[in-house]
Amino acid sequence: MSIPTLFLRSLFALGLILLCCCSLVTLPQLPPGEMLTPVTTTLPQTPFAVHPDGTALASVREDGLWWVPLDGRAAYRLSERHPTALSWNPSGERLALVTVANNSSSLQVITLTGEVVATEELSGFASDLIWRNVHEILLLTQKLTRYSFGGNLEMSLQVWHENQPLQRESIHSVTLKKSTLALGERLFTVPSLQLSPWGDEILFERIHDPPQFPVYQRMVVRHLDSGEERALEATPLLSPPARYSADGEAILYADGDGKLLSLSLWPQGKMPELLFEPEVLARQLTLNADGSRGWRDGALWQGKTRLWSWSEVEAVKYAAGSFWFRAGKKIFRLEGDREATLSPLAALDEGQRNKLLLLRRWRSNGLITPADYNIRFEEILR
Repeated sequence: MSIPTLFLRSLFALGLILLCCCSLVTLPQLPPGEMLTPVTTTLPQTPFAVHPDGTALASVREDGLWWVPLDGRAAYRLSERHPTALSWNPSGERLALVTVANNSSSLQVITLTGEVVATEELSGFASDLIWRNVHEILLLTQKLTRYSFGGNLEMSLQVWHENQPLQRESIHSVTLKKSTLALGERLFTVPSLQLSPWGDEILFERIHDPPQFPVYQRMVVRHLDSGEERALEATPLLSPPARYSADGEAILYADGDGKLLSLSLWPQGKMPELLFEPEVLARQLTLNADGSRGWRDGALWQGKTRLWSWSEVEAVKYAAGSFWFRAGKKIFRLEGDREATLSPLAALDEGQRNKLLLLRRWRSNGLITPADYNIRFEEILR
């Protein structure tokens, strides 16, 4: 091993020691074989984004957005902006960031060197964003108009394509009561955006506020190419975001009453399946790839078994086969828990995938039944 390599690794190790020593965060007692490794500093209540290969992350500091390699190389600043949302494209070559100022949002796309590829002003407040592929970004935005009796909240899906004008489509509008408006900025955190493992659908939540009943949110699946939507289960407002299953045929969600449920998307009308007992709270929810392990209400669970808890955690992500935690001014990676992140769809060749994507669109449009889809699915895989 060369002297420069040894020097860089020594500096990285020293930095990790300083992070631990200077942190006021109390680490939990972990089972043998697992360890929480501090990887960088960050500002509280700011987003961070793990690079797709897990070798680096982007985090927000006092002087802007930083690129932080985890292999001992020096960190450097990517942007002077302080984003409210971050997302890497699938190749890990570009980073999308949303910033908010004066009740409006802007999107910026940058490279690993901080070079600005594109900047777009958005209509409304961007609550979430995700890359559909290496050239396309999906954003959910909301715009609130206040009146004497309450307000109107309009939700839009905005699509950024490289070298094309920004596209915007209004997908939901709701009248809000005065009592609902009292929730303030928390209203804008409701819609989360999940991309199907197939890349052809999105899962999100929209707010409903009937005059004589409590406000609630409802999960919706939308096919991106056809625009077909299906309203799914209702959950209490501010319930944690739902998640697609690994094969994209079901969603996992918390019902706000302590239950973690799995809802099969096909056939329609099927009752949700209870995954965990009612006494296992699920007001917060971050799951691994297959849903077998998850962070719920300050604790890590394996199925119905509580493994360990950590009250100081403010945000949790699952990315690159690991759980990542933001606690105080530090970001930690859970070592010893890494798993393969290959989707069950990874075994499909391009021809099989394209045929199945077409069948999924037909199923979404009602041109074939779920039973027809399952038969053709098995035929294509033979």
